Amino acid sequence: VGSSADLEVGETAIAIGNPLGSLGGTVTTGIISALDREIEVNGETMTLLQTDAAVNPGNSGGGLFNTAGALIGIVNAKTSSEGIEGLGFAIPVDEALSVAQELMENGTVKNRAALNVSLYDTDQGVMIVQVLQGGAAEQAGLQVNDVILSVDGRKVSSVSDVKKIIRSHAPDDELVLNVVRDENVQAVSLKLGTAS
Repeated sequence: VGSSADLEVGETAIAIGNPLGSLGGTVTTGIISALDREIEVNGETMTLLQTDAAVNPGNSGGGLFNTAGALIGIVNAKTSSEGIEGLGFAIPVDEALSVAQELMENGTVKNRAALNVSLYDTDQGVMIVQVLQGGAAEQAGLQVNDVILSVDGRKVSSVSDVKKIIRSHAPDDELVLNVVRDENVQAVSLKLGTAS
């Protein structure tokens, strides 16, 4: 197992996977095209390694390796638009190992901060559409239909913006959300909970 923290753009990247679900052990090569590339995968913004090694359906979950054979990432996405080639993505191994360690020790991932709400993008902004009972948001007094304007002093305009800020914090961190409720802007202090 290698370290994704030591990677540099231009290094060789080797993807091994099972493209099309029937070609197990297929190896493709390329380079690391970008570090810390933010892309949206299934509505979730993720910070990933970008590679031009060929990644096809079925490669997800396969390894991305360096020339020494050390694991540097877990392949999880590709851009698949007509005329687009060479845009594959992988979860950096340092992040993947952190999650794996939590799962092995606790059976769940406990170190991820959360507001404990469901959010929805609207024309007015990021609206709270559900508040988890007993969660961080409920304890702070947030309510369904509150519209979030800023988190931790940073303006937000999408659910992805909110999630990105929350992911930069740890459980029990305290921050302030500015929300619109009944046409009034309110500042709500909140201690982050954990993702369930």
